[in-house]
Amino acid sequence: MGSKFVVTEQLRKDFPMLGEASADMEKFISYADRLEAETMAASGSEGDITDSVKENGVHLFANFRDLSKTFKEALQQTSDNGKKFNNGVDRTEQDNVDNANKSFGG
Repeated sequence: MGSKFVVTEQLRKDFPMLGEASADMEKFISYADRLEAETMAASGSEGDITDSVKENGVHLFANFRDLSKTFKEALQQTSDNGKKFNNGVDRTEQDNVDNANKSFGG
């Protein structure tokens, strides 16, 4: 859980749900980690949980955690892409236009 995802102030104003989603993902990842640890700590020999259920639970929580991390990375990419905006112009689109103009001698 080291990397925190940063939302620029302008993005935070325009899309407040990005910051909220980031915080929610951090909470969910932490929750999934805790559940995975608790599931692994459960003992099948005590009859509380069978090895199969234990193994499936570990995989389930790991998959949820990985999905959360993927979603968080997508939010980070959205944030990074948002930084390419300059004075209301999508820099990625403008770069494409500029490159096309260069290719055709413009």
